[in-house]
Amino acid sequence: MQAVGTLREALISAQIRDVLRLGRGAKAEEEQENRTQKILMAYSMFSQHHLNFGEEEKYLMSTFGLNPLMNVNFWSVILDNDQNVSPKILSDVDVGVYNIIYVMPKVKDILFRETDKNSVFVKLQGGVEQDVKRLRVLIGQTGQSLMKVHALSEVIHAIENIYENLANFLRVDHIALSVGSIDSGSAKCLDFFGTPEVITEYSELINSVWQRLKYASQDELSYQVEIALMSVGFTTRISEAQKNGRISEQDRGRITNAISKDIEVLFQNGAYTEDMDELEAVRASDILPNQSNTIQMASRGESRKIEQKPVTLDPIPVARVESITSNENAGIENAGIEIGEFHGENKKSANLS
Repeated sequence: MQAVGTLREALISAQIRDVLRLGRGAKAEEEQENRTQKILMAYSMFSQHHLNFGEEEKYLMSTFGLNPLMNVNFWSVILDNDQNVSPKILSDVDVGVYNIIYVMPKVKDILFRETDKNSVFVKLQGGVEQDVKRLRVLIGQTGQSLMKVHALSEVIHAIENIYENLANFLRVDHIALSVGSIDSGSAKCLDFFGTPEVITEYSELINSVWQRLKYASQDELSYQVEIALMSVGFTTRISEAQKNGRISEQDRGRITNAISKDIEVLFQNGAYTEDMDELEAVRASDILPNQSNTIQMASRGESRKIEQKPVTLDPIPVARVESITSNENAGIENAGIEIGEFHGENKKSANLS
């Protein structure tokens, strides 16, 4: 459902439904004022969001019939105010946008489970209630694939080992790490629950290490993880804990080495947290999936095409949009959009999907 939220935010930010009303020839004065600027701003905003879309967001666009939004000719006919643009195409896109913005959040509420909460209360032995926090770990895949058992086992053991070692380092009373749910989609999703202090430390540490590795090559991963742990200050904190008597000298070396190796295991098997997959230039789900740990599924009939390759939209900077639209006589060609020839028979046969 994270992909739904990402796509929904892009559609709302770009005000795509307002643009579609302009394409259907809305006559209200407030709709026609600064028409070109509104369209170009929507084009610029949505294309900027699209640069950060992953496979899931692009698959959703295909499923809900939103691929015309990535077709240059679609924007051309709206800019031209062509009254003969296919009403069906505009209607289909509008329905898809409506479903993403209004319907899918309700579906998410229907499918919501107790274990989807970031924190829950659990009853321990003796009836004592304790707050536990969720740690969501995803295991990336390439296309449709089956994950090998040993790879899943390695990931779970690595997560548990890191959790226990961090608990020992923090010297906090903690409960055993528990599994709340395991789901499978474009990525395997595992929800763990544990002591809040330890889960918070885990999330911050793994994300900090990732921020220092995401632009690095995949060679000598073990060495790079060790350097990253030093650069984020974790090694220093371990040393200080040993000096203060919180942990022994033996524990200092053991905890550091164990966490370094387990983080390496996670990255090698394509495991990442939601924070590591935030919308940035480099996303964990695009880099970490390990094809050697999966078995690709053969499809029958028409395969599900996740990777769509429509015409690429080059984002127009907002400053340039305002510059273009400030000149009343500025031609559409100055906006950097290639205008398609939608006339005569071509208009009826044009494929905007």
